[in-house]
Amino acid sequence: MPVAHGGSGMNGSRDDALRSFQKRIAGNHARDDKRIPNMLWTIAVILFVLWLIGWLGFHLLGAAIHILVVLAIICVVLAFVKGT
Repeated sequence: MPVAHGGSGMNGSRDDALRSFQKRIAGNHARDDKRIPNMLWTIAVILFVLWLIGWLGFHLLGAAIHILVVLAIICVVLAFVKGT
């Protein structure tokens, strides 16, 4: 026998479950709204640190390459002087 839509029976529990689900969804969006700026700042800081490491590494390794070239030239000159 059908039950009237007065909030009792199967429809009532389904409506309660739907309202509960909607509240949980709304609550998650509120928490996500607070997390997104934090996540963006975290990504920005990580990218900045990686850029800084790359920039410093490039300049330091650039100097090291020049030192290695000078050392190689010295080795070649010494080899010619010694006659080997």
